[in-house]
Amino acid sequence: MQIGRIEGATRVLGKSQGYMGLPLRDIAIECTVNGPSTPAMETAWLPTPAEIAAIDAGAPVILRILGTGHPPVMVYAGQPSDVERPVVGWALINAAGHIIIWNTAKDVVEQVRERRYPDLPVTPLYTHPAAMAALYAIQAEGPSSEADRREA
Repeated sequence: MQIGRIEGATRVLGKSQGYMGLPLRDIAIECTVNGPSTPAMETAWLPTPAEIAAIDAGAPVILRILGTGHPPVMVYAGQPSDVERPVVGWALINAAGHIIIWNTAKDVVEQVRERRYPDLPVTPLYTHPAAMAALYAIQAEGPSSEADRREA
């Protein structure tokens, strides 16, 4: 899973320890054991397409805790609005999930869509396409070079 930046993040943990950094939101909850206004922290996690497929096929979500003590935790599905997603580009993605073309300029992608792929929606990218390809092993269809795909 990818770390998401939770909406309303109040701090980032772990970065100074050499980890990627985990944005979290401090909240207070009503807890039946610890009482009202119990301090809690929330983080956002974004499953990859492969993880979504695995969950859809019945795979469990695994929570790994470092160390030997296990704090009380809750795992649940949030809402799409729970994560901040800065748009870094635009793409045409076919039904198989393959990137056909991407560019940082939405109008460039819209022009290619109009000329060649009128049935595909223009999709915002929240991660740089090269990172998406590495993370999700997306194989682009059609042109083989990045420059051709971007039609820059």
